[in-house]
Amino acid sequence: MFQIPSINLLLDDLADFKPFEPFEGESDAAPRALPPGVDPLNVMGINTNKELNEKNHYTSDYVTNQLVVRRGQQFVIDVTFNRPLTPDDDFQLEFLIEAKCRQRQETPGSDPIPNKDSLVVVTFGNRPGGSWAGQILGSQGAAVSLGITPHAGAIVGLYRTYVAVSVGNGMQRTSKDPSTNLYVLFNPWCKEYVLNSTGIIYQGTSEKITERGWVYGQFEAGVLDACIYILDVCRMAIPSRGDVIKVLRTASAMINSQDDNGVLVGNWGVDFSMGVAPTSWTGSAKILLQYHNTGAPVSFAQCWVYAGVLNTCKTINKNHTCEKYV
Repeated sequence: MFQIPSINLLLDDLADFKPFEPFEGESDAAPRALPPGVDPLNVMGINTNKELNEKNHYTSDYVTNQLVVRRGQQFVIDVTFNRPLTPDDDFQLEFLIEAKCRQRQETPGSDPIPNKDSLVVVTFGNRPGGSWAGQILGSQGAAVSLGITPHAGAIVGLYRTYVAVSVGNGMQRTSKDPSTNLYVLFNPWCKEYVLNSTGIIYQGTSEKITERGWVYGQFEAGVLDACIYILDVCRMAIPSRGDVIKVLRTASAMINSQDDNGVLVGNWGVDFSMGVAPTSWTGSAKILLQYHNTGAPVSFAQCWVYAGVLNTCKTINKNHTCEKYV
């Protein structure tokens, strides 16, 4: 029985696909006969154009070796083949977000399939593909520039990238390569919400309001994975992670450790000897990284700490009032 995946950061060493075996939806990828003297098409390299894409997607500040892009906006990947393309060549890009555990790997019917949206097939000819758009932008010799536009409702998280070439009765894919993994984020395009990494949090009562500075730290190394980890801990179904309302409700519930082993332990008393006093926190990054590294709720928090950490998750995921679907 197929199990809905709920862990995104589990990138194990097992193969995602069985070699040369077509998965559901590949029946239209019928290979054509190559002209005499033309070598079979092979992939020699993939360039994610990290610097260019992240400049265009306003994600350059994220400290990670992987590409970070926003859904609903085109990014460019360069693929180098062993020779220039011919009209008879058939290939596709595949983006896989479903992380498979060892137990599920051996379960019949557990292979990723396009109609679950955890595997997105992007084609570049007349053959139908998935919900993401793809086009050939240009070529120079054996190097081809491919434009990819994730659907505005795409699942957010960490994807693996494959190039698959039609051969025989199936698709020959590139090997799993962590350097080509990419993050797809929600696209809340309001600069004041997305780009500011510091801000002011107001606290107190209606008669006496005070303010304190807070470092949201959404771009710091490891924070992006820590926010995805929060969704993994509560085993939020991968297919649901394209729904902004569900993601924010889940994140809101998980910020408090009560009942769900969430991020922060509340303490409104005077004894903080078993942790850090809420007034000592100045930002979100240390809290999120500690939670990710230990898997245990972080002590202690009061209302403004909860608000600051949740806002960091929102800057990575979405500000609900700002996203425009295309």
